[in-house]
Amino acid sequence: GFHTGWLPEKSGSADGNEDVLWQMARLFRPRQLLAGLWRPHPADAVAHAFGALCDRAALHGLRVALEFIPYSGIPDLDAAARIVQRCGRANAGLVLDTFFVHRLGISLQSLRAIPADRWFGVQLADAGARPWHDLREESRHGRLLPGRGVIDWPALLQ
Repeated sequence: GFHTGWLPEKSGSADGNEDVLWQMARLFRPRQLLAGLWRPHPADAVAHAFGALCDRAALHGLRVALEFIPYSGIPDLDAAARIVQRCGRANAGLVLDTFFVHRLGISLQSLRAIPADRWFGVQLADAGARPWHDLREESRHGRLLPGRGVIDWPALLQ
């Protein structure tokens, strides 16, 4: 699953459906939780709430992998890395989605600047030579299998 209800709204608490996630964690014993935000929020509030999510996840033995998505509240690697760094939790990390790395033009140098122990997961997908008009649609329906597009896999995986 992809948890997006972890930022307290007007009620002052996180999404009540989080209890279902913790129950699933007890049943299936995953290693980590994938999290993101669909809407932008103030940076301080996001870092604080993400840290609180990491604390709740730690009670269940989970790491929390934060995903950046260009059309979301965490639109790029820099934003995601700042959240993880500012929250200061050992169980906070990032997800590297090769499709978004390519479409956003993120340099290999930028990827290497993130400490290796902060990368909690990799999502592998290739991209066609020509971006679609709507990145959201392309990310849902136009991803290619690795090696079928234009991503320089040897350079990226090195």
